Amino acid sequence: FTHKTVQEALAAVYVAKQTPEEQWEIWKEHFGRKEMVEVWKFYCGFTKLLHFDLLKLIKSKSYSRWEKKTLPQLLMISLYEAENEDIAKIIFTDDMFKDITYSSSSAYETAILGYFLKFSSNTESLCFRAKRSPIQVELALPAML
Repeated sequence: FTHKTVQEALAAVYVAKQTPEEQWEIWKEHFGRKEMVEVWKFYCGFTKLLHFDLLKLIKSKSYSRWEKKTLPQLLMISLYEAENEDIAKIIFTDDMFKDITYSSSSAYETAILGYFLKFSSNTESLCFRAKRSPIQVELALPAML
């Protein structure tokens, strides 16, 4: 298959068919890397993260500056794709989500933000930036909830 999206989906299927231990090793090495983001998103959708300890993975890695900056938004997308509310309730209460800067350039990304807000209980501030607009909104969430 020459289209990259098909290749990424097939790679995600391949990973999902491995044993839980092999999946762990694959994602321990590749989670958060730019070239694996789409594969990860497909994997989340295919597996619902039912047999994968995402919180353990997050805590076990050291991240580059790019990865640290993008990790919260990547996790939001991951959990949105997985549609696993039990995991979302756990992950979205982590301290990394206390102060969020979220950039959106599509309705899809705005829907992801809505999903996050549904489950985040300890987010104190949110800076929302529309990528194609000069508008920036900053919210103090506890005052609104």
